Amino acid sequence: MAGLGVVGLLAVGGCGDEAPPVAKLTAAQVQEQLAEPVAGQPPAARKLEEQAGEVLRGGSDPAKLVETKVGELKGTPVVVNVWADWCQPCKKEMPIFQRVALDQRGKVAFFAVASQAPEAKTVAYLREQIALPYPSVIDEDGKVIEGTGVDGLPKTFFYDRTGKRFVHNGPYETEAALLADIARYAS
Repeated sequence: MAGLGVVGLLAVGGCGDEAPPVAKLTAAQVQEQLAEPVAGQPPAARKLEEQAGEVLRGGSDPAKLVETKVGELKGTPVVVNVWADWCQPCKKEMPIFQRVALDQRGKVAFFAVASQAPEAKTVAYLREQIALPYPSVIDEDGKVIEGTGVDGLPKTFFYDRTGKRFVHNGPYETEAALLADIARYAS
């Protein structure tokens, strides 16, 4: 797979007060990279990739759907990004998650939770604004983040191979920062 610029960002990640924005990959670029097979990828992680860009409906209990997905991935590190289409820091970090998820294929599984927004707005945002290489669980009422500390967005859950969870509050501004937390919390 072609490099995604992580090394370059590692070099400049600590410079200045704010990192420059990361460019979004197009839907065609995401699909091209997802089409490349990954040796040893667990079936549950492959299934998530097959649902790239889709919304998963959790009904009245989206937290249970998240728990089920993480359980299906036990033995594989998992990153769950909680976002909303109205959240500017969420939108700014989405290209970072997009690129890192593609870079970490076969090592870490990713999915998202679209929180505190109507399903129709979430679907429109995903269709028109960004091609994610993983699906988003719909959580219109914000149930998934209840009781996880600061209830603002964005929020990221890291699960290690045993299913132990670490919660990160706030946005990621560089690929290097996200990769460092993956190494720290999701290995």
